[in-house]
Amino acid sequence: MDTFLDKLIKLILIVFINTYFFASSSNADTSVLCLQKFLKKTVFVPGSLDGVWGDKTENSINSLLDQAGMLKPNQNISAQDAKEVCNLLHSSKRDELLESGKFKVFRIEID
Repeated sequence: MDTFLDKLIKLILIVFINTYFFASSSNADTSVLCLQKFLKKTVFVPGSLDGVWGDKTENSINSLLDQAGMLKPNQNISAQDAKEVCNLLHSSKRDELLESGKFKVFRIEID
């Protein structure tokens, strides 16, 4: 039988595991995750697929759009633009981007 101390230790472990593994997912942004999934299938590696905007995601999406000629000089995409860019990647503009042949793409599949 479990003693009070055993139950307490199990409870603490459950709380710790839930906090550790699920806290980062609460910061996830579905638009950022959309971009990361798109980028993961290109040569522009975004880092972890965690839905969190970071340097790798920012550098990757800006490099891709810059190479494709879709950014104005000195323009950068930020986390605030993620939803708009994700919508673009789900539109017919995506086909234009892929057919332009201005950058290397391994394969593109949008969920």
